[in-house]
Amino acid sequence: MEFQYKRLTYAGFQTRWESVRRRIFMEEPSSYFAFPFLNPSWEVLPIPNDPTRLPSPESWLNYRTTPDVHDEYEPLFATLRERGVDTMILWPVDQWLTAESYATGDPSKYEQTVFPFEVSPTREAMDAVLMDKGFDANQHPSYFSAEADWGLQTFWDEVSVLAGTPDFMECFYRHAGGRDTVRQRFIDYDVGAAWYFSHFPRTDKGRPYEPDEYPYDDAPRKKFYDMIGWDMPAYDMEQVKKRYPFLFRKPDDQRK
Repeated sequence: MEFQYKRLTYAGFQTRWESVRRRIFMEEPSSYFAFPFLNPSWEVLPIPNDPTRLPSPESWLNYRTTPDVHDEYEPLFATLRERGVDTMILWPVDQWLTAESYATGDPSKYEQTVFPFEVSPTREAMDAVLMDKGFDANQHPSYFSAEADWGLQTFWDEVSVLAGTPDFMECFYRHAGGRDTVRQRFIDYDVGAAWYFSHFPRTDKGRPYEPDEYPYDDAPRKKFYDMIGWDMPAYDMEQVKKRYPFLFRKPDDQRK
């Protein structure tokens, strides 16, 4: 597989790929937690981070002390290659303009700073596209391919959601070690307090927490789990107290 990546113009994307994108995603996907896929019957799976982030810890439950050896997205790349897909599309949801072109107020003169891409489904290709100044993972690209049987939407705060047809997801789970394994990995990511919304601070606190008081605001997590149709797991408070002891200091210990 020699092809790695190609930067597209927006006009080129519209001509070749926009009709495919509209078969998979809502017209205006959001980088916040809104369900992005048109087909509600597709199975959805949350995955830590996004395809540009590597490597991940061996265990998310002990992510500060375990080696970074896991590629969360190699199962996706392997699935695409097995199914004969040699090109995936990266379409930036958040499309930024140069300040000068935006100041004109004339859409015909707008100049983009990030672009769509065609990319080989390999880790090497993702590493290469990261070096292109026209790509920015913070623009939360949608990922898809010409077959329109899967899609991946990246979101704010270190999470993506994969969805696809039953046969696509079956192939993905086989490469990922099984449905239960890959689902548990995300739950460990959440319960292990490895992403931003797993320890979203409560804003109503002006004092340390009591020993058994819950220190986080679960509303953002709940919105995410509602979006994907999963029950939200509970935290192990002993683990929270061990990892974040400063939250539970008594007032006279705050300077320690």
